[in-house]
Amino acid sequence: MPRFDAAWRGPGEMSRIRPGNGKQHFICFPVDGIPKVKRDQYVIFDRQSLRYLNVIEKLNCTYCSYFNGLIVYVQEIAARTEQYWCPIKHARRIVAMRSRYK
Repeated sequence: MPRFDAAWRGPGEMSRIRPGNGKQHFICFPVDGIPKVKRDQYVIFDRQSLRYLNVIEKLNCTYCSYFNGLIVYVQEIAARTEQYWCPIKHARRIVAMRSRYK
């Protein structure tokens, strides 16, 4: 039976995903001279200080801040990896072009 994507398992399962702990990012990036991606630049919790939000809205903002930041963080790690290791460009036009894909 196929396993469901971690995003569908709920916040408990997703909170265990920590791509920054990956061997590629912590070991290979410094060895290859690739600058590490700083998670605090992508996962930002700043909406809790908005006074006009109620408790439920703040909880939703915390959830969205974490998971949207996590997705962008992982995408940046992948983009830096692709920039360093893969000089071959796609044959078709890419809809969601990453920051380092030129």
